[in-house]
Amino acid sequence: MRQTKVFLFSCLLVVLAACAPKTQVTQPPPPEPVIFQGSQEDVYTAVLRIISTDAGLPSYSSSPDGTTNNYERAPSGPWQIVDSDRAGGFISARTYSPAAGFVGSGNEPDMHQITAIVSGTSTQPPRTQVVLQPLGYARILAEKVTEQLAEQFERVN
Repeated sequence: MRQTKVFLFSCLLVVLAACAPKTQVTQPPPPEPVIFQGSQEDVYTAVLRIISTDAGLPSYSSSPDGTTNNYERAPSGPWQIVDSDRAGGFISARTYSPAAGFVGSGNEPDMHQITAIVSGTSTQPPRTQVVLQPLGYARILAEKVTEQLAEQFERVN
């Protein structure tokens, strides 16, 4: 009798597990590399200048993934370079958007981060690949970086 109960309980667990809703984790697509005609040194300097002189993000009321967070966010401060390595072609910057107004002002600020990898691909002619990985609303800055680099250097792809 005990074996029958254990068997039935095991079958019930299998059935429940099979009927449970599946959790689907979606990851953002990998960043697309953009290639510019210019030396790694020149393109790196331009990316660093664009990021470090940007005024920051505008105010918003929805979260970066499109869901509403019920709190208005004030404009962020300017982007701060967190880490950079000229020889390795690495730049990481972040900024924060605080809650605006009285409602929600005790909430943690939203963090936005961008990582840039700048690597030379050829010397004759000089070409440099730029990969931007934005987090949160940093995609706005990523678009600015790409646009301004295209104005300054010829885009190859």
